[in-house]
Amino acid sequence: MSSTIAERSSSSGETAHVRIAIEGRELEVLNVKPGFFLEITPGAPFIGKGGYADLSVESDIQQLAIEQFDAQPAGRVVYGFGDGWNEQEYNPATGDLWRWTTDRAAIRVRSEGHSVALSLRGEIEAARSSHVTVRAGSAVVAAFDVPRSFTRTVLIPSTALPGSEDTIWIETSAWYVPAEKRWRSKDHRRLGLKLFECKVTPAS
Repeated sequence: MSSTIAERSSSSGETAHVRIAIEGRELEVLNVKPGFFLEITPGAPFIGKGGYADLSVESDIQQLAIEQFDAQPAGRVVYGFGDGWNEQEYNPATGDLWRWTTDRAAIRVRSEGHSVALSLRGEIEAARSSHVTVRAGSAVVAAFDVPRSFTRTVLIPSTALPGSEDTIWIETSAWYVPAEKRWRSKDHRRLGLKLFECKVTPAS
């Protein structure tokens, strides 16, 4: 089993101690400094009840929020949104969820020997089009132009993901800072691609 946990810790200056356990058996204890962090943890074999098991995540401080979580059996693809992403947003009127990249955003992935498909569906606001580059580590696996609204799937071979954990980078030439374009805005985030869908699935 492997798990992905992304959390945002308190800005009080305290270091949080996060305990991950399955069926009461401790897998790992993370020492988390204030701010955002992402941890992809290779787990351990377990015997659950009817194919299920209890997995717990505990912190010794209350000011800690889980923003991403996933757990998969051994051999399955596991990934998480790392550096260069803004927090997920939600429109309660439509139910739409999206996440903004900056100009360069990382997806950390344990591909477990699989080739993978990176599926993107989104919009851009900074320009009429954007040049998008997808890298596996430092190697370019795809480069293409997208219009204001786009859908794209990129196939990444297993040979480009040789490690126990690798990083897929999404880079965009079109990005903007709202506060620099709208005089009333106090939003100083760097906004690149507005992605309604961004997922990594096994392709082989």
